[in-house]
Amino acid sequence: MTLSVRLILIAAVLTLLIGAEWALYVKARNAGRNEVQALWDAQVKAAELQVLQEEKRLQKAANKIATQVVASAAKERVIYRDIIKEIPHYAPTDLPVLPGSFRVLHDAAASGSELPEDGDSSGIDAATFSVETLAETVVENYRSCREDRARLEGLQGMVGR
Repeated sequence: MTLSVRLILIAAVLTLLIGAEWALYVKARNAGRNEVQALWDAQVKAAELQVLQEEKRLQKAANKIATQVVASAAKERVIYRDIIKEIPHYAPTDLPVLPGSFRVLHDAAASGSELPEDGDSSGIDAATFSVETLAETVVENYRSCREDRARLEGLQGMVGR
């Protein structure tokens, strides 16, 4: 065999060996990539399952608290309705009427807003109301406040768990 044929054969063998090595490298790289992807997919699926379980747990707790709050609110509405019925016995109708400015004072305190300027009292005193109306408003405000408090305590109970 001549030298040139030998060199061609050596070059061909080297090319085959390099090609085979490259094919093995690519196959191993792809296998590693697939393994990493499978691991990532499994972790994502596990995290999604964990989130779903936590959502179910929170929904169950929220439903329980909502049921308790609704039952408590219904019970308190009955109590406050009975209190309102009894107002005429505790605030007789023969008491003098209150000036409209008292309502402005009450509304400012209830809403946390500022009182109007002294010069801005046009028509306020003309709108008088009875002590009975005041008592109904105060009782309803307390009922609403207690209902909100029960909701807040329920939410705090759910968050604290």
